Parts: sequence; C-alpha cells; structure tokens
Amino acid sequence: MLETPIFGRYGREERTLSFAPTPFYMGFVYATILVGFGSFVWTFFFDGTERFYVPWLWLMVLVAGVYGFFSIPRILFDLRKRSYARYLGSRSFLPRMWRGPIEQLDAVVVIAEAPMLGRVKVHITLHWKNRLAPPAVLETDAILFSGGPVQAVAANTVARATRYAASMQLPVYDNTHFPSPNPLGLF
Repeated sequence: MLETPIFGRYGREERTLSFAPTPFYMGFVYATILVGFGSFVWTFFFDGTERFYVPWLWLMVLVAGVYGFFSIPRILFDLRKRSYARYLGSRSFLPRMWRGPIEQLDAVVVIAEAPMLGRVKVHITLHWKNRLAPPAVLETDAILFSGGPVQAVAANTVARATRYAASMQLPVYDNTHFPSPNPLGLF
C-alpha cells in the first residue's frame, strides 16, 4: 500500500511531540504548490502564448500540491498542556481534524505484520478510549527479516514506542509476538 511515511520528532525542548513527514518531504509539497501557482499566474496573465491549455496544466499542478498537503496525516501533542491535535488527511472526501486532551487516549500499541519477501513491517499505533477515533499509525518500519522471533528485529521500534508512550504518560503494549493485519485501511 502506498502511504506517506511519518516520523516522530520532539520539539521545543521536548514540550511537543509531533508525528509528520520529514521537512525534506514537506519541502517537495510546498515547492509543488509554489511552482504550480507561480507558473499558472505567469502563463495565464503574462506569457501571451496562444496555447489555451498551458495555464490549466499548471493549475492542475497547483491542485495536486494542495491535495497532497491536505492528504498527509499528522498529529501534534502538546505535552505540557496534555492535549493533541490530529489531522486525519483525506481518507474521506473532506479532511478532518480532531482535538482533545491526552486523557482520551488509551494506549500505544506496537504490532507487526506477517513476514513477506524477507521483510517485516512493524507499526507503532495509537488507540483511543471507547473507539472515539480510528487508530493512528504513528510510525512504520520495514525491517529485513532473516528468521527467528519478530520481537528481536522489532526491539528498536518497541524502544521508540516506549519513549513516546512515557512522554504522553500512556501504557505501551508490544503485540509483535503474533502477526497482525495492516492497520491502514484502503478507505
């Protein structure tokens, strides 16, 4: 499945914890928006060419960049105020934003998919109490698998999940001992 990789980062002297794409990835998204907008304005108003379709091609580049920006899932935790803001992205027609206290969260769970083609995908997921919101995939690691227990290759991922959970004062569960399905649904 094609998905945007997101990673955890602490900020403001570890007062915030955010899960978002890397700044390099977001730079490409911003560049697509800027190039699409600038080229559309230039070709529509200043170019003077007789070709009717050229400005509309740049408008499609602009729309693709804006859609790419709004389709990226992100979550930000304010550890001092004990609150979160989750931007789900466009898994439905319109993007959604959830805000609330960290007390609404249930646990951080580490799961592993069944090994396929020499790789194991290990996911750090976040679950809400009473299924208030769909689970959030915080990070995904694709780890080379050479046999043996999955817990051995997932130890670094479990250590990161433990640090994130300790920052949010949540329990962490290591469910890498049995294979789980991919937590990201198609729709």
